[in-house]
This record gives sequence, structure tokens and C-alpha cells, in this order.
Amino acid sequence: MKKGLSILLALVMALSIFTVIPVGVSAGEADVAATGDGDYRFGNYAYDLSDNHTVVIKDYYGSDGHVTIPSSLDGHMVTHIGSEVLDYDEFYQEDGPFEDDHSLTGVTIPDTVTIIGERAFADCTGLTSVTIGNSVTSIGSGAFAGCTGLTSITIPNSVTSIGRGAFA
Repeated sequence: MKKGLSILLALVMALSIFTVIPVGVSAGEADVAATGDGDYRFGNYAYDLSDNHTVVIKDYYGSDGHVTIPSSLDGHMVTHIGSEVLDYDEFYQEDGPFEDDHSLTGVTIPDTVTIIGERAFADCTGLTSVTIGNSVTSIGSGAFAGCTGLTSITIPNSVTSIGRGAFA
């Protein structure tokens, strides 16, 4: 009997080596995923982290008519909407995060955002109103180009630079 129990115990211990223990993920972590090109995704947003760990929104996957840009994503402050580094005359231009979103009717940009990048909202023909937070200092080239339905936008005094064709 002792010999049989010893063999059974040895077998259980040997099999326990191959047991996989699941590791839990918190709800916040489950919403964040690498998109494969260096960006991260949280909710309806794909984003990059800048050198100082603030968020640069790169893409939007939602379908809401009115969008309130969040002031933070996954604990990181949102400071940029799209890229500010492209030249408006370049042959290739990166699409803005909301570019060609025809279902978009309104946007509220929080006070954490300092830069609205090039073509960020370009060709959003259904966009009628934009509220820009008081920390925005730069509106990139073509940021609202082709937004033919835009009837209401207030540009705060904090804006010191408006790129070429920003509202063309």
C-alpha cells in the first residue's frame, strides 16, 4: 500500500510540471493592444506614445456622430491629434486620425491637447461644429480641409500657428 501511494504521489508530482496556470489580466490592460506597427489601441483609438509618454492619436475606429476626444488614454495624457511633422507639399501624406469620417458631426477637443496635426479632420464632410480646448497652440496644414459642412469653430487665443490650407 505504501509503495502504491508513493508511486501515485510521484506520478502526480511529475505531471504537475506540465500544468499551465492561467494568468489574469485586468480590465484596463485587456483594452490595450499593440496594433502591429508600433501603435497601441485603447477603446476606439490607435495611438503612439511620444518620448515624454504623452499620447499622439493616430486613428479612430468609432462611428459616433459627436466625438469628445478623451484627455487621457490608458493613463497617458492626450496631447496630439495626428501628426505634425509632414509637409503639406509632400507627395505622400499620412492620413489624419479622423480623415474622411463622413459620419462625424461634431468634435470636442480637451484642454490637454496642444497640437491638432496635419489632415487630422480633413474631408469630414458631415462635420458642422468643433470646440477646441484652450491649450491648443498649433493647427496643422489641412487639418480641417474639405470640411464643407463646418459652420461653427472657435479658435482659442492659445493658438499661435495655423498651417497652410488648414480650413481650405
